[in-house]
Amino acid sequence: MRAIADPAAEVRVASVVGAGEADLRTLAVDPDPDVRAAALAALGDRAPELAANGITDLSAAVRRAAIATLANDEALERLANDASPDVATAAVVRLAARRGRTAVTGPMLASLGAMPSGTPARVRIALAWLLAR
Repeated sequence: MRAIADPAAEVRVASVVGAGEADLRTLAVDPDPDVRAAALAALGDRAPELAANGITDLSAAVRRAAIATLANDEALERLANDASPDVATAAVVRLAARRGRTAVTGPMLASLGAMPSGTPARVRIALAWLLAR
């Protein structure tokens, strides 16, 4: 039995290492979100259509993996307000990588100022700014 067809999700996740592009594409649409996320991360920018599909996935891990190579600024702006703090932070960091840190500082400061102090969202925005390059 091939590892990408193994009934155990953990085995399919492990099969991502060293898998060819065809197998990674198969794994990117696996029923298990951990498998999909691992496959998207391994595919990188070789499958922009799968990354575009990944940003609407129910799993935050898949959305976060899809962000790493996403080149759609409008989608990244929407994801910057995702319910998952990890997804939202990753989207802001990716936007900063695409536009430059200076370009995202203004909107981030505006969002930061609009939130009550001590909220998780406020911490997320500050973290995203610190991680941005």
